[in-house]
Amino acid sequence: MSHTKNNASGSDDASWQPEQAAAAAQAERRSRLFALIRDDARAGVERHEDGTVIIPYVEHPEDKRTHLWYARAFLHGDDADRELGNELIASVEFDHACHFCGAASAVLLVEESERLTDAARRHLEAFVQANLAEWMTLDYRFHGANDNAPAGCVTTLALAGEYFDNPDLVTFARERLGDLDRLLNLRGYISECVSPTYSGITLMYLAELAEYANDEDIRRMALRAEQRVWQELLLHFHPRLKQLVGPFSRAYEDDNANQCTIVMMAIYAALGKVSPFNPEAMLFPPPEGTFAHGPWDYQRRSLAAAVAPVYHPPVDLVAECLNRQFPSAVESSCEFIGMGGAPSGQSSVSLYLDKSYGLGTFGSRLWPGQGTPLQLLYQRRELEPEGGIVDQLAAIRSIYPRLYMSEQFDSMYKRDAATISKEVAHEQGVAFTVQHQGTSLLGYVPVMAPDEVRTIRASLVFPFHHSRPDEVRFGDRSVAGFSAAFPDHDWCFVRDGDVFLAVLPLVAKEEERLLCRTRFSDCGTYGLLSFFNQCGFAPHTYNRDELRSFGNGFVLEVGTLDDYGSFEAFVEAISSAVADDEQYANERRMRYRRSEVELELTYDITQLNLRRAAVNGHLVNPAAPLKAIPAVDTLLA
Repeated sequence: MSHTKNNASGSDDASWQPEQAAAAAQAERRSRLFALIRDDARAGVERHEDGTVIIPYVEHPEDKRTHLWYARAFLHGDDADRELGNELIASVEFDHACHFCGAASAVLLVEESERLTDAARRHLEAFVQANLAEWMTLDYRFHGANDNAPAGCVTTLALAGEYFDNPDLVTFARERLGDLDRLLNLRGYISECVSPTYSGITLMYLAELAEYANDEDIRRMALRAEQRVWQELLLHFHPRLKQLVGPFSRAYEDDNANQCTIVMMAIYAALGKVSPFNPEAMLFPPPEGTFAHGPWDYQRRSLAAAVAPVYHPPVDLVAECLNRQFPSAVESSCEFIGMGGAPSGQSSVSLYLDKSYGLGTFGSRLWPGQGTPLQLLYQRRELEPEGGIVDQLAAIRSIYPRLYMSEQFDSMYKRDAATISKEVAHEQGVAFTVQHQGTSLLGYVPVMAPDEVRTIRASLVFPFHHSRPDEVRFGDRSVAGFSAAFPDHDWCFVRDGDVFLAVLPLVAKEEERLLCRTRFSDCGTYGLLSFFNQCGFAPHTYNRDELRSFGNGFVLEVGTLDDYGSFEAFVEAISSAVADDEQYANERRMRYRRSEVELELTYDITQLNLRRAAVNGHLVNPAAPLKAIPAVDTLLA
């Protein structure tokens, strides 16, 4: 255990027992959720004259994978439901080698064979056999990105090899799974790690492979990998806030705002009610004010997939994590392939959990797009044991950063819901970060700009869906609501219940005709605390190196009423801190000093290479082994 003091109580779920993770308890929850899914879906069934049967939804009326997910839920109903499930399967028009469809088909053939009609069985067999070569291509090795895809493919290949009595296919699957097993010998986390969506999908596939494969080596490696993914999720689950704390390798808008995620579906399926944010409470029906990155219908289809496996959570680790003491810290590492114009590399993963908050960072996560390099989850007020979901969500808040670039002048274009969603969901920079407990230093490099640029800014995103902060300041000036613009940079302070935040903008380079430097923006569903490199009417065109010179970033300090006694004392303590920030010879050098905390970052802004990350004069080693609550591999030994 690393950096852990036993001076504060842990989870409110001390009553959790291993029996809640037993196969029988999982089966009871699966049966109940399958029934809810069937009851919700029946009204949407469409039978067409050509014999096809679909249950459409708005965005993708003929989504192949979701018909298979739904079919499994219907196969476990009464005779009429089983007939409908088989009709759904037999009428799916497969048009490509989708790994979601492949894994779902292989599991249906292996696990649900007795419930399948001959027509449904032959249809699945033909699809799997026709696409085996596609799932064996190099695209689906464990390269260091999108681990859910190779996990789905290796599950398909292993189960299909045994189903069709093809030992060569089993051997191939065993060797490919070995890539993941070797990674787990070196790293604490897989590459597509701590994703509220995709970690749940990877977990699902590995659980099914561990449960249904006959090959001893495949079962062993699949079980080990499944339990290592469980380890990631359990270590990042805050037992008092009842949610997952980042950083997130990949996340959607609702993931970052801690809505109903696939990971929370899997946690409920495997462990029972350890959180009020479970699918039974959040999907039937969705509470007012909650949202998802797709239609709610799609969320329920995803639930059908997430609840179907028999999971194998490491129950000793579950108990440790649900009852951990505060503060608690985790230090580990991951590695990743190059994406979005950024190189491959390795990164530290740091997580600090205090009683009222959790702060997590990637040291050098070079994934633009869906990456969330830093996330802070905190409790603004006590969670009411019997409070509704909306009340619970109002009690916690997740904040996270985004680098945003646009061909539009930031203040002059229509900020409709779609535009705001794009701003808060899509990351256009890469980040270097160093963290010590509740203090973090983050530097951004822009990498994904439009051809003409009018706006470059970094923002801290505050979801406002269920509550708003109590008090906001810019230096010694109060900010009414969350709306103000300033021509300079200074400490920004936020009081949100008993949690206090301080943010110091660090902007390495600015465009000369900058119209605004710091802005608080109330966008209705979000508040944005933004720091500008560029904000003007004239468009600019930059080559790669010019663009990357516009560094941005911030210092984030987190405190609580218990730590400081008052918001005024917090403001006074933080205001005396010192930050240095300079760029020289294509390097950015950042240093932050406050009382007993000193953080340093040095990185190449052109090649996107981390040179130094240090805490209090000691290097942070991205290759460090996992240091946390007892490791799964120890428990498996």
